[in-house]
Amino acid sequence: MKRPLSHLASFAFLLLVAACGTSISFAPTNTAPKGLQKKKPSDVEVFLSGKPDRPYREIGLLEAQQQSGWSLDSQTKVLAKLRAKAGEYGCDGIIMLGANDSVVGDKNGTTTLKGYRAACIVFEGEVATATTTAALPVAKSSTSAAPSTSTSASPEPSSN
Repeated sequence: MKRPLSHLASFAFLLLVAACGTSISFAPTNTAPKGLQKKKPSDVEVFLSGKPDRPYREIGLLEAQQQSGWSLDSQTKVLAKLRAKAGEYGCDGIIMLGANDSVVGDKNGTTTLKGYRAACIVFEGEVATATTTAALPVAKSSTSAAPSTSTSASPEPSSN
């Protein structure tokens, strides 16, 4: 008879832990100027205090929101989740737009759920690759054909 109660307690604990994370949502806003492929989170640039100095297009809005007051995700973890989600959509970078906090509560009190918003961007005039590192200023390809890829890679991104 003690076993069913321990299973119930374990199940309740798992439900509580499952509600302790941060959700990340993506809303498309504009058409990408090129075909997009997934990127590694480490290949997604993050702009905290300014915009990129090269042409880009915003293709979506990312929102991160704690799921409950029990969330244990740090700012570092939330930023990593934003980069991962941006990479899933093929974004070259994210521009942090600010807080997305919300206040929730009941008769016992209120709590602030931390959140963040970011614009998901794609650089214009660059050829999409699965593991693009064009955002890194010192990263150069060892092949001589790398600088001319914009002229022969694909006829698709010729307008705009």
